Amino acid sequence: MGRLLEQVEAIKTLVLAGDAEQLRRWYARDVEVVSRNGTYNGVDAVVDRFRQALANGSFEAIRTMWSVEDDDTIAVQNLVQYSCGGRRVELSTMTMLRFDDDVVIAEHEFFDVKDLERQLSGD
Repeated sequence: MGRLLEQVEAIKTLVLAGDAEQLRRWYARDVEVVSRNGTYNGVDAVVDRFRQALANGSFEAIRTMWSVEDDDTIAVQNLVQYSCGGRRVELSTMTMLRFDDDVVIAEHEFFDVKDLERQLSGD
């Protein structure tokens, strides 16, 4: 396991434990996170985003399918299981994280929004 994947695994552990506040340790003060819901600037916005996700549901599992590291950047494909309101969705996600030392300075996540909508509609 590479150095960056070890750091990503530590972040996943906190998400699965439901500990949004402890994520501050892994994100730079001025981090930029880009997701389907927009751009989150700063560690406070990132922590609030996770706090909201955890208030509405829970991450049941996050399994790394593969990853590749190059210098300060890692690409990770995960299979994420999230439960909310008695429903569970399973998404394949792709995340690119760039680190400076041992904190995330940029993160971009991608997943199939149509797949999510399909699962939520029950089709």
